[in-house]
Amino acid sequence: MRELHSEHDDPTLDVTLISSDNVELKASSHRLIKFSISIFLDLVNAPNYCQDFILEQKSIKFWHMKTLLLLVEFTLCENSLVDKVRQAVINLASDHVPELLELALTRQDLGLFKEALGRAKPFPLPAICSRNFQYDNDHPERRKIVTTFDEWFEHLTPTY
Repeated sequence: MRELHSEHDDPTLDVTLISSDNVELKASSHRLIKFSISIFLDLVNAPNYCQDFILEQKSIKFWHMKTLLLLVEFTLCENSLVDKVRQAVINLASDHVPELLELALTRQDLGLFKEALGRAKPFPLPAICSRNFQYDNDHPERRKIVTTFDEWFEHLTPTY
């Protein structure tokens, strides 16, 4: 008889994974289809000394690595593998700082947040208030930029 996983048993999800110890996990086909499952299978079946090589492939994009992190955490892979994938996400984040910040925010992950801030490049704040609308709070461009900036920060927890 199969045992249902205590956390991954949402009946609305449409894919059922059965672990080797006969535990049933539910997953979203949409999420699984979006990510190349072959990388995941390579990782979980490869010996530890090969995992770093797999994760360092130039063809793996940031979005795929982020999805891979969610997948290895969801399937409760060994902590060492989760840590390797997490580090690979961080290593790819140099050109994807906003995405890493968003991931950290979504997960409420202070470590990822600090890594993202450490990789962030300075941006000129005066560009938010350029001369054309410096004193005009109702100017649409100013309102758009500041609203977006505020919206992003309002989701941060006090930890940040």
